[in-house]
Amino acid sequence: IESTRLLGSNWSTKVEGGETRIGTFFEQDFSYPFLAEIGRFSSKQSILHREDLFAYYLPDDQGYSHALQPLRQESGEVSLATRVGRPGKWTLLGLGLSRQQLSFGNFSTGTEVIRDRDFSTFEAAPSLIEQALHHQIQDRVMTRMNFVVGQRNIQYQKRDGLNGLKGSFDIPVGGEFDLTVGKSINFLETSDLQNEKDLFFSLRGYGAIAPGRWILASSISLQGRRIEDSPQSGWKDILGEFDLYTSWKPRITPRHTLFARFSGSGGWETTAPC
Repeated sequence: IESTRLLGSNWSTKVEGGETRIGTFFEQDFSYPFLAEIGRFSSKQSILHREDLFAYYLPDDQGYSHALQPLRQESGEVSLATRVGRPGKWTLLGLGLSRQQLSFGNFSTGTEVIRDRDFSTFEAAPSLIEQALHHQIQDRVMTRMNFVVGQRNIQYQKRDGLNGLKGSFDIPVGGEFDLTVGKSINFLETSDLQNEKDLFFSLRGYGAIAPGRWILASSISLQGRRIEDSPQSGWKDILGEFDLYTSWKPRITPRHTLFARFSGSGGWETTAPC
């Protein structure tokens, strides 16, 4: 069930659920987004429960292509944000509370492996592979207070026939970034499950120019966390990705658009399925 304009309002909502290969999933989202370049407020509330398999790539010399690890992910978020400034030059400020829990037990099967990327046939993982994954599959929970700051300096340029022979497309030109910093807090703890102490950050950026018949755009994201009071203390779970796009409508063939994309991603010091 999904609606982008709930009962004719600017609120959007989504509720979905079903079965996965090893369990169930449920996702609920209720949000009020920024309205184009004029909205000053946004809010979001979401809940996620998902039981599924996470696939690890294995070296070719192992004799297997992937290891499959049962995973249960539960998370929730409540956040509020505002923008100050004017259209085309906004400053973003936000505050939120989030909770994420990962668990790996109480499944009918443990870690399994497959050969030659055949996901229809499984077998129990050898002990050496289970031992190699042991540090990745420890139950954990993180409750964080999150602070967001960002800047959006975006204008729009209209281009005709960019993605088709007819019609126009608004190109966001300029730049924007947002930085999220989350600090773990002692909230919703139990005697059996203690909140992991860490400092989390997430940085996202976008930039584009559109000179002449060209469009050049790029996006980047980077996130990680610094774990405290743990044998794994230090910077962990660092993930990054980037995209570079370019499109060109040659003057001699205006009915055609040439497009190229270059992307990359990487992860360092990961301590859990990502």
